[in-house]
Amino acid sequence: MPNKVSNKKILATFARLALTNLGNGYMMIAPLRKNVVEQKHWLTEERFSHLVAKAQLIPGAFSFNLSAIIGRELAGSKGAACAIAGTGVPILLLFSLLVAVFSPMRHWSLIASALNGMRPAIIGLLAATAFRVGRQSLTSPAQWLYPISIALIIGYGHLAPLYVVALTFGAGFVYGKFVKPQL
Repeated sequence: MPNKVSNKKILATFARLALTNLGNGYMMIAPLRKNVVEQKHWLTEERFSHLVAKAQLIPGAFSFNLSAIIGRELAGSKGAACAIAGTGVPILLLFSLLVAVFSPMRHWSLIASALNGMRPAIIGLLAATAFRVGRQSLTSPAQWLYPISIALIIGYGHLAPLYVVALTFGAGFVYGKFVKPQL
């Protein structure tokens, strides 16, 4: 696999994103997309969407899966290692510092209120990211019914994730095979 991007640039990019975009792995999709697709043009929008989908299929922490897949795409195995290190090491150091500083203050009402107040903003960021990725990947109104249905099943159906994955696999197979064959 050819080195399209230097390992040093991959490490620096993922480290900066890790330090400036706190939250779960899904929170890094929008800033990572903006960085590697719009600003640096390392990936196309379509390729980025495919890599995000691929990262969701792998068990484990999504942020590390996504980092590894994009790093590998950009510079092979060493690129994957640099992306993982860039994602993990700064966060490990930052959270170690935060725990040391805020642990004594965890019962303060001001800190608890601030954390509770961030929840709606985080949900909004996740929804905006899902919409942006969906807008690129879902090209017909019928395709939008699929993720909306899955969200409702997860939100209100209280199904175990294994069943949801099995249902989505089956529905995706039927859709791809009979409704809209790609090949």
